Amino acid sequence: MPGWPTRVLIAAEAGGGGLTHDLDLARGLRARGVEVVLAAPGAEPTALERATAEALGVWLEHAPLSLEWIGDGWRDGAAASAWLAELESRHRCDLVHLDGVALAPARVSSGKIVAVRACALSWWESVRGEPAPPEWGRYQTAVSEGLASASHVVSPTRWMRQTVERHYGAPARSSVIHDARPPGSFEPTGKQPFVLGAGRVWDEAKNLPSLARAGRSLPWPVKIAGPIAPAAAGAAASLDAFEGVDLLGALSTTELADLYARASIFAAPARYDPSGLSVLEAALSGCALVLGDIPSLRELWDDAAVFVPPEEIDGLSACLHDLVRHPELRHEMGVEAQARAAAYRFDDMVDAYLRVYATALGAPASPSSHDLATEAQP
Repeated sequence: MPGWPTRVLIAAEAGGGGLTHDLDLARGLRARGVEVVLAAPGAEPTALERATAEALGVWLEHAPLSLEWIGDGWRDGAAASAWLAELESRHRCDLVHLDGVALAPARVSSGKIVAVRACALSWWESVRGEPAPPEWGRYQTAVSEGLASASHVVSPTRWMRQTVERHYGAPARSSVIHDARPPGSFEPTGKQPFVLGAGRVWDEAKNLPSLARAGRSLPWPVKIAGPIAPAAAGAAASLDAFEGVDLLGALSTTELADLYARASIFAAPARYDPSGLSVLEAALSGCALVLGDIPSLRELWDDAAVFVPPEEIDGLSACLHDLVRHPELRHEMGVEAQARAAAYRFDDMVDAYLRVYATALGAPASPSSHDLATEAQP
C-alpha cells in the first residue's frame, strides 16, 4: 500500500509484555511485506523470543541498557537514544516505533511513533490514590517533550489516551489501538477447578496479595503466574502475603497459554492496567473474568466480566465463591469473555498501526485519522 514504510524499527524493553506485543505486531507487519528491526534494550531476550524473531525474519537487536528513571533522568537514556539512532541508520529504517514512554525522548531522523502503554504519573495516581510528588516534575517534562516530538502517539485504551493528554498535553495526532493476539495463540481446552492470576507479584498495580487473601477460603487452589521478587522497600506486596497460593514464577508464553487454557476463572483485581493484555489472553482462553473495577478494564470488558473494587477483598472472595459454586454461570461468563476477546481482531490492530505509519510518513490523513481505533463494541 502506498505510504507504508519499507522497514520499521520497533523498540521495546525485553523481558515483559511489551516485547511480546511487538513480536506479534512484527508478525502482522511481515505478513504485509514490511521489514522489521526489533530493538530490545534491557533484559536479555529469551531463547523463545529470539527463535520467534528468527522464524519471522525479524532482526532482533539487544543492548543491556536500563531505562529506570533515576533523579533527573533515565538511567542509560542517552545511551539508548544513541543506540536507536545507530540502528535506524545501519538498518536504513524509514520509521521508528517506540513502545513506551521511557523511549519517547529518543532522537531519531525519520518519523517517530510513540506507544504509551503506561506511565509513572498515572500509575502513582491509580495505585497510591494521589498525584505523583513534585520530584516527578522533570519526568513529566521529559515525557511531554518526547511525545511532542512524535509524529503520532498511540494508546491501548481511550482511558490511557485521556490520561496522556491530561498529564503531558494533547499530541498533534493520537490514536487508540487496542491490543490483540494472533489467531490460535490462546484457546480453551478442558477446564479444571482452579483460579488463575498473572503478573509481577511485587507490583502494587496488580494487587495480587488481595487475590491471595480472597482465595484462602476457596475450595479451589489459586495459582499465580509471574516473576517473583522481594518487595521493594515500602511496597505493599510481600511473599508472606501469598501463603497458601501456588506461586508459579515467570513462565514462557507456551506455558502461560496452557495455564489459561485450563483455568476456569481468571482474577485480576488490578488497581492499574492500561491495556489489559493478560486479561485478553485469559478471555481468548474462555476463562470467566473477575476484574478490578477500574476505568480501563471497564472500557474493554464491560458486560463480559464481573467487576469488584480493588480494595474490597471480601467482595472479591464472595464473587469467586459464587463462580465456584455455579458451573453454569461460570461457563456462560467464559463464553461471553471469549466472544468479546474475539472482537479485538489481530488484523484490525495491524492495519490500524499501518494507517498510523502512513500518516507519519506524510500520507494524507483520513477523516478519522485522530482516532484510528480498533475499538470493539460491546
